[in-house]
Formats: sequence, structure tokens, C-alpha cells
Amino acid sequence: METVIGVDTSKETLDVHVWPTQTAITFRREDLRGFVKWVKLQEPTLVVMEATGGSPETLTPKPFSPQTPLQMVCTPCS
Repeated sequence: METVIGVDTSKETLDVHVWPTQTAITFRREDLRGFVKWVKLQEPTLVVMEATGGSPETLTPKPFSPQTPLQMVCTPCS
């Protein structure tokens, strides 16, 4: 079964939602290690990050498994 994790970043938090389990969790940006550890435990097939309110450069694909695709989206994109 595929597991997709969506992450909405803001200046203070990472709001995370997992499909298909409908799990929702919020991480403080100061807890990036906890966030990465939690994501790895979910064994996602895709991580999608939307970064209109935060700086996505602190969330690079490097912390995740090379087998886990990371897609960055923005609204609006410049």
C-alpha cells in the first residue's frame, strides 16, 4: 500500500497529514530531527511539501531515504 505524507510548512510549524491513514500531526520547526525520524518510521512512498509560509531550504530531501521521492510545491510559484 502506498503511503503519502503531505507537509504544510510555516515559520513556526510543520503540519503533517498521512494518506491513507488520515493521521495528522504538528511538529515545531525546532524539532526537525523528530520530524525526520517520524517520517522515516511511516515508510512513505512520497513526501509532498508545500512551503508558502516557511523556508523550504531547511527541509531538503537529504534527511529522507534515497528511495523516498520528495516533491516541493509552492503557491504561488515565482
